[in-house]
Amino acid sequence: MPSKIGKIINLNSLFCVILSLAIIYVLICSFVYIAQEKLVYFPGSEVTATPKEVGLTFDELYIETSDGEKIHTWDIPAKASSKYILFLHGNAGNIGNRLNTISLLNRLGHSIAILDYRGYGKSTGKPTEQGTYQDALAVFKYLNSTRGVAAENIVIYGRSLGGGVATWLASQVNPGGLILESTFSSLLDMGKHRYPFLPAKLLTRIHYDSLTHIKMVKCPVLVAHSVDDETVPYELGKLLADGTPNLKQFVTLSGGHNETFFEAGEDYYEVLTTFIGLAK
Repeated sequence: MPSKIGKIINLNSLFCVILSLAIIYVLICSFVYIAQEKLVYFPGSEVTATPKEVGLTFDELYIETSDGEKIHTWDIPAKASSKYILFLHGNAGNIGNRLNTISLLNRLGHSIAILDYRGYGKSTGKPTEQGTYQDALAVFKYLNSTRGVAAENIVIYGRSLGGGVATWLASQVNPGGLILESTFSSLLDMGKHRYPFLPAKLLTRIHYDSLTHIKMVKCPVLVAHSVDDETVPYELGKLLADGTPNLKQFVTLSGGHNETFFEAGEDYYEVLTTFIGLAK
């Protein structure tokens, strides 16, 4: 009799453990689904520096989107070039944290436009996938229509999350070229990599499905990714490159996710110079 009672107690204990684990799993899934924006977007609100700190002249703009948000943008003109680099940054901080990038891009000799997505820095609103698309589109239209820059003279440059925004934008506007650096094939693929124990396909609400969007891009494309990238796996960058119909070059780099561009050296700058120079 005592042994039967012991077995029942053990079964009850096992059931309680399984039930507790199931509840925890459901809670984790619920959190990932409901709080997804907080897992994707990490905006910095205070812009503490400007291009003036690195010796560059710039115009500070607030460009209105189709849904009424004001997008904080720096327009950094170059007198010697008719081409513009429209730079779309990653998911953290704001444009004030990109002065080193701006300074190095300036070495390429072209004008630069860099924006903060809604909810980042001085831009109004809250970040969403569709919102970031509209933000980038608004700035592209500003360059094209207001500044009079021909679409073929605009090269869209997306890094990390910005690569997802850049790929969508390029599929809509047919720029002169598209540069994708340290980015992914889709956020679904990122979710599968980062949370292999979760049903990523069921939980993903924010997609940035670059692998689908890239198939609609008609301009030349350059993809660059580091084998040492600890944030976005090299394999996802390669997957995106392999799915790009108009791929002109895939560049394998080294260095961590946030250091790749700065550690790439003169060979990479030469690649960028050549690509932008040949872009339509």
